[in-house]
Amino acid sequence: MRALEEVELERVCRVYRSNAEAAAALGVTAVSLARACRRHGIETPYARRLRQLHEAKGERRQTSVIGERSLSRGTTARPARRQ
Repeated sequence: MRALEEVELERVCRVYRSNAEAAAALGVTAVSLARACRRHGIETPYARRLRQLHEAKGERRQTSVIGERSLSRGTTARPARRQ
């Protein structure tokens, strides 16, 4: 797998509406796209859509350090994986 450049990744995530479309444009899987975005701190199309929905509803959404997982009431972050 080729390394994704941060500039290219940012542009694709802004242009496309879904992770699947953005991943297809880059020639990688949606999982690889999401991992690369997390690594570089870039908002994925899916995360952008969720943020926009919450903003439209007037809700403030708390996100974890990863940025993709919501820390809603009644849920906790996943425990760290054992290595």
